[in-house]
Order: sequence, then structure tokens, then C-alpha cells
Amino acid sequence: MVVNTVTSLDEYRKLTKNHEHIIIRFTAEWCGPCRMIAPDFESLSNDYKDIHFISVDVDNSPELSTEFGVKAMPTFVSIKNGEKHNEFRGADREKLKHLVKSLQEL
Repeated sequence: MVVNTVTSLDEYRKLTKNHEHIIIRFTAEWCGPCRMIAPDFESLSNDYKDIHFISVDVDNSPELSTEFGVKAMPTFVSIKNGEKHNEFRGADREKLKHLVKSLQEL
């Protein structure tokens, strides 16, 4: 599965209409922890084909960052049927795996 980059709130809303399960990664190019966990995010996108993985650069998408109240990077958010299910902040591989698994089990 490919991690898609989303740059606007409208683009995000279109995705929620077409995908039941979504994991969002809020990131920034200058963020060291974001770069550290990026390979894990990519790997999980290959392992969980029924979940749509998207990436949002907070510097390029301030509207989306504000919508989700992002205060730190990386922030990961799980979405089910357009509604926020769960989130966490930080580059914790185990928490990321748990977030993805818990979304899949819904």
C-alpha cells in the first residue's frame, strides 16, 4: 500500500467517504523523530492493506493540522467512518502498531 500525501481538508474529506479505516501521520520535514518512525509507518501500510495510510506535512497543511489540534510531531490519528477513533504523539513504534491493530479490530 502506498502512503498518500494529503494537503487540504477537502482532500481529506473525500478520502473519508471512500475509506472506512484511515491512519493519519502528521509530520514535518525538519522533524527528526518523524523521519525516524517514517519507515515503520511505510511498513505498516504494506502490512495492513484494508487501512488507508495518509501523511500530512503540518507546514504545508495548516488547515488540517488545526482541524485535528496537532501540537507536536509526529502525531498519529486513527479514523473510522470519518470519526476520530484514537491518537497519540511521539515516535513510539509499539504505540503506532497498537493504534493500527486496534483500528483494524473495529
